[in-house]
Amino acid sequence: MSNAVYYVSYKLKKGASVPDFLLAAEKLNNEQISKKKGVKGTQKKD
Repeated sequence: MSNAVYYVSYKLKKGASVPDFLLAAEKLNNEQISKKKGVKGTQKKD
């Protein structure tokens, strides 16, 4: 198991609503998860 940690930080911009922020953060998280699954699925197993 890897000892690496994947960490992403988001910042709420002045004037942005909390619901809009949460939707944007969820979208970005889902995209990152999809990318990680795609990369993991293409690795060769020995």
